[in-house]
Amino acid sequence: MPTLAENLARTESDGFGLAHLPYASFSAPGSTKAQLGIRLGDNVYAVATVLEHAVNVSPEVKAVAESPNLDALLTAGHMVWSELRECLRTILTELGRSDDLLESSYPVGDVHLHMPFTVGDYVDFYGNEHHATNVGRIFRPTQPPLTPNSEASAHRLPWPFWIDNSIQYPSPAAQGNAARNRRRPIVRGFT
Repeated sequence: MPTLAENLARTESDGFGLAHLPYASFSAPGSTKAQLGIRLGDNVYAVATVLEHAVNVSPEVKAVAESPNLDALLTAGHMVWSELRECLRTILTELGRSDDLLESSYPVGDVHLHMPFTVGDYVDFYGNEHHATNVGRIFRPTQPPLTPNSEASAHRLPWPFWIDNSIQYPSPAAQGNAARNRRRPIVRGFT
């Protein structure tokens, strides 16, 4: 396994360096407990473990670090995001060179990834005009698939209307009625 210093030297060019530090929800080898992690080079680090080496970390950042996925981080706001990112970068550059943290990391191929956040609603953007037409036929079988309102907007925009319109499928949790949601998705962009 490469040392953390070797990882830092190499990772800036491959997208998994200190400039990025992508988050994930993962389980360590031999465990089913999900935890929030970051990838640096070819290794995954548990965020809570990295922050054990931090000084003066806010309670909000500690709470986010101990969560099993990104839900708490996503709702925490920009101040917590920035503080967490800065703490991680500082610890990994200062303490990381001594490879103390490398011992508590896991090779990327050995971890089990989980859904990074709880999906509340689904949004689907049209891939092309044929996709928009097929969706229109499904949702409005007795009407023209591309509505006149949408076709008119295509003439005002420098790109086709279907690029700018999305379809949202609310989750049962969002509406509280799974049967109704399956029958009647909300269609945005068509009036």
